[in-house]
This record gives sequence, structure tokens and C-alpha cells, in this order.
Amino acid sequence: MERDTVDVVNYLRTRFEREKIFVAGHSWGSVLGPWLANQHPELIYADVGVGQVINRRQSEEIAYQDALQAARSQHQAQAAKELESIAPYPPQNVNSDLMSIAKGWEQQLLGLPPGRCSWIRGGF
Repeated sequence: MERDTVDVVNYLRTRFEREKIFVAGHSWGSVLGPWLANQHPELIYADVGVGQVINRRQSEEIAYQDALQAARSQHQAQAAKELESIAPYPPQNVNSDLMSIAKGWEQQLLGLPPGRCSWIRGGF
């Protein structure tokens, strides 16, 4: 993703014939933008973060707990069983199988964030 970020920035600099550009990053882009500004300040004037990621681990934990609580209160036994099976969540290391379980049930039980068609395919 870091390499792709640099590639896109360089494409835009070339396309618009600019030495530097402004970057606005939303959600995951708010993680990549500061990285870009730190590693390649020669490419951008500034990074503007929108929908800033502050504590991804805490956000994951809250969403998981909300889904588990919804499963229990809605008497969704299968959802509760599967969510309980991956506790504690999130794991220390990224695990796409566990994330798929959590995100799938979060989507079903809590709904999607505005503008998303899927947690898994739409990113987070």
C-alpha cells in the first residue's frame, strides 16, 4: 500500500505537471498520508486527514463487543457462538480468518457504515 501510495502521488504529479501536490486521506488514507509526509516530504505540500484513524485496535474491539452484545440481545445463538469463539478480539497479530468472522457478523448485526457495500470487499 505504501508503494501504491507513492506511485499514485507520482502519477498525479506527472499528470498535473506539479512538483508537489496536496493529499487528503480518509479512513485508511489517514494512516497512509502521514506516512507519506514523513517518508516523502519532497512529494507533497501537505497531508489533510479526514475521518482520522486514531486507535484501530480499540475501534476493532468496540465493534466486536457491540456485535457480540447485539447477538446476545437479539438471541442470535449462532452469531454469539461464532463471535465468542474468536475472543479475545482483535488478536495481537492480524488474522484474516478471525477478521472475516467478526466483520461478517458486525455487518449482519450492526449494519454497514454509510457508503459501504461490504465490510470485506469494501475495506475498512
